[in-house]
Amino acid sequence: MIEAARRYSRVVSGGSQRVLEDYRKIVDPCWGGELGPIKSINVNVGPLSQNCYLPAEDTPSDIDWEMWLGPAPWAPYNSKRCDGNFGTSGNSWRSYVDYSGGGMTDWGAHHFGGATFAVDVRELQPEEVIYHDEGDKQWVEFRYPNGIAITHNRPNTDNLAVDGTPGETREPKAVPTYKGQGGIYGDFIHCVKTRETPFRDIELAVNSVALSHLATIAYRVRRSLKWDVAAQEFPGDAEANRFLDRARREPWAI
Repeated sequence: MIEAARRYSRVVSGGSQRVLEDYRKIVDPCWGGELGPIKSINVNVGPLSQNCYLPAEDTPSDIDWEMWLGPAPWAPYNSKRCDGNFGTSGNSWRSYVDYSGGGMTDWGAHHFGGATFAVDVRELQPEEVIYHDEGDKQWVEFRYPNGIAITHNRPNTDNLAVDGTPGETREPKAVPTYKGQGGIYGDFIHCVKTRETPFRDIELAVNSVALSHLATIAYRVRRSLKWDVAAQEFPGDAEANRFLDRARREPWAI
């Protein structure tokens, strides 16, 4: 998506209003220098999506089940596979690995977006994903080339808890905000007209949601990973690289 946007000079916004509106109270002291040099921020979000072994049910006459499945693996109809419930804990299609990343990608898109904004690594991706297994608690740590760390589910740590440097301050920076009028939508429309870069440029959105996927893969393989940002792959790691894409049923293959 980034490559296509740049190649054709398109304005593309991966807009999430929550990144600015919901997380401004965290962003302001971080960018304002009140917390000193920032070391890390923690995100608690989840769960991962799960496998689905629901039994077959009679398909209702008003559902085109083949079309609903689309590129996902074929499975017999079950009402819970296409339930409109807005939950991610086992009661809707958003809980199942065939269709979704679960709460990790669902709410992760918001929380990691706010975290990367707060500690100003929006334009970066981590080079390492460190997997920690403490018996009854597993968590991961993303290490960035500038020394910042973002952790996921770090033990005894609140959601979006920031580790600064006590007793120190640093030079404040102006917090980026929307252009034009009308919030995230107005920002996009304004930038389409002016050809400016929107607040949530597609590259920033990709960089934040990448954390959800990198964390998921580390939890699936249960070990630490090296991440080649330029190549968008795990160097020499066939097992981890298999999670970067999935097979698609015909005729939905691209």
